[in-house]
Amino acid sequence: PSICVFATAISCSLGWESLTKRKFVGIATTVVGSLIMVLLEFDGSHSSHNNQQGLKIRLFGQLCFLCNCMSSASLYVYSKKVLNNVGAIELLAWSYACCAVFMLVANLSISGSGTLHFICDDCSGGSWHMPRESLWAVCYSVIFASCLAYFL
Repeated sequence: PSICVFATAISCSLGWESLTKRKFVGIATTVVGSLIMVLLEFDGSHSSHNNQQGLKIRLFGQLCFLCNCMSSASLYVYSKKVLNNVGAIELLAWSYACCAVFMLVANLSISGSGTLHFICDDCSGGSWHMPRESLWAVCYSVIFASCLAYFL
């Protein structure tokens, strides 16, 4: 859901969309909630990362996730402006096709170089393995966070 909020914030800051009171409250609530989740440590929520190094790694992961969401939101905002003659389905199909090629190259490079254990120490099924429990999260990400976000 954060990609939709970032896309709205980017569009409003560029003047492509009007910033209403409702949008401002939604953006502010999301930002405050995100900061609380990232910066505060609750008992048991991150018990495996009690040392300083673990906290740095977790914060770095959160920053990478922020950059990922901002990049996705920027793609939707700018592609709508630039590619007026391309339909939403076609744009998303080309985006996913290009990303699939990049992911294939990255996966083959990581598998071939032997750095998989460094990147993912719990990838027991290999670099192509996706746990069955993750399927719903991936479907949600593709359908709602990507396709529906672009249509909105």
